[in-house]
Amino acid sequence: MAAGDTITVGWNGPNPETRKIASIANVANPNPNVLLTTPLASAHAVGEVINGGTAQSGVGFFPDYASEGQHEANEFAAGNFGLLETALAYSRDKTPPLVKMTGDRISSGDPIRTTFEYVNEPSVIYYTVDGSMPTFESPKWERQGLRRPGEVFEFSENTTVRWLALDIAGNTSRGVTRFSIGVQYEFGGFRAPIASGVNERTAGATVPVKFAISGHSSPADVTDVYSEKADCATQVAEWTGVGSPVESFSAVTVNPTNQLYQVDWKTSKTWKGTCRTLILVLSDNTEHTAFFRFK
Repeated sequence: MAAGDTITVGWNGPNPETRKIASIANVANPNPNVLLTTPLASAHAVGEVINGGTAQSGVGFFPDYASEGQHEANEFAAGNFGLLETALAYSRDKTPPLVKMTGDRISSGDPIRTTFEYVNEPSVIYYTVDGSMPTFESPKWERQGLRRPGEVFEFSENTTVRWLALDIAGNTSRGVTRFSIGVQYEFGGFRAPIASGVNERTAGATVPVKFAISGHSSPADVTDVYSEKADCATQVAEWTGVGSPVESFSAVTVNPTNQLYQVDWKTSKTWKGTCRTLILVLSDNTEHTAFFRFK
């Protein structure tokens, strides 16, 4: 309030009185300090509402430059620059979103609890749990509730989860994780000519893939075989679950004499100078890998 303001004492009460303020003095003093041009005619209780007066005063649009304006201008400019940086990064974003699943992959019988986890950036994840390739029409991974993490899966039997991740820039990636629950086969390992570590082969060659499974001798024990791009230095594969369109495999056979399984892998000449991992999937839903560098 200020001198010259018109106020109503007891506003909305039984005896409202409108007066003009003559002066306001000693504002810090809790004693009466507002002088009206005309005395009030009625007594008013402590706490009655006073309406009117100047609630706030305009200070102008531009603050003092030296003490405040320069800092506000810099803050505003930094915000605009940040928007432009974000837009530029968005236009250049060609990196696919990476996703992985948490928890164990193998259990002797207990259920496995797992969920998706972002590796490099958030994304929308479409998934399947029946081994089929997901599309944008597949179920979408949702959060458990408002401000809660994403849903958690619990598997009590062999399950293959495949997903299709989509980031805000439109980049996509695929992935697969297999969960084996129950009794796992006793895998006897890959046999010659495949060795441990990184195997070197000529791109385009046919690689005989031999392996053993203790106590088993049916081609049906092998449910899938394919290869993925990999890093031979770290021996880490991409795990898209898709394989390569330029590779092919023969039917799985079992040698009745030594019970060795065999499948012939026809590689591609276009793989020269690259590294790949061969992925063998058995009917117990376990995976077994061998790495190859092609020359």
